Amino acid sequence: MILLSNIVSKKVLNLFSSKIEGTIKNLCFNEMCKNVSSLKMFSEDDDEFLIDAKKIYSIGDCAIVIKNSSAMTSTINQCAPNENSPINLEVYSLTGDFLGQVCDAELSNNLKLNFLVTKTHRIRQDQIVNIGNNIIANLEDKKVRICDFKPRIKIEAISQEEKVYIMAPQIEVTKESQFDFQKAKESQSNFKISSLPSPQKIMGNSNFLLGRKMSKTVYGLNNEIIIKKEFLISEKTIDSAKKHGKLMELTVYSRKKA
Repeated sequence: MILLSNIVSKKVLNLFSSKIEGTIKNLCFNEMCKNVSSLKMFSEDDDEFLIDAKKIYSIGDCAIVIKNSSAMTSTINQCAPNENSPINLEVYSLTGDFLGQVCDAELSNNLKLNFLVTKTHRIRQDQIVNIGNNIIANLEDKKVRICDFKPRIKIEAISQEEKVYIMAPQIEVTKESQFDFQKAKESQSNFKISSLPSPQKIMGNSNFLLGRKMSKTVYGLNNEIIIKKEFLISEKTIDSAKKHGKLMELTVYSRKKA
């Protein structure tokens, strides 16, 4: 068992160069303080380095031992990681009891957290529910997860008056402009009529409209004229009708050129 307080201020010994590289300044923990991810060290020139916890060769009474300088990373040109240190944080139970302020931590030989230590309690790592500005600990036998306390999103019911309905435009079909549905049925392999509400579109090959004559003027979304009455349908007309969702009207109000 290793106390965190005994690691801080230890010297860092480089085996390859037989040199004291610096002194441990602090320890950086990973999420939920499960284990130490790295150690902060400052050199004799006050330069700051990070030592990867996985690259530590051994931990002795007087020094942290590394194999060589490859275990050290300068923090000059990179952002230092969040230390996420539990030291000095206040600890509360799920029932709101104050369990003290963390004054030390007990670590295993591979730098995994075993216990947080306050003046009155030793809190196991698996009893930690959450860590933020404070530490929440579960000292009860009941297993609790932080996701159990996530706020639920309330979905309010929509009244009948608030509902919005999108209605498909109704198109009056006269005898003069009746569409040859029998021909459309025979051409099903070339196009199909969408079942979506609005705007209605004819999808697929619309080339059968080319050269047909309009029995009514068709307008776009901004009341611009797509094609005038008695004019013949061209490829440009079909493209414009597709953009404005007016392909259905183009089909209904067209007829074969006499």
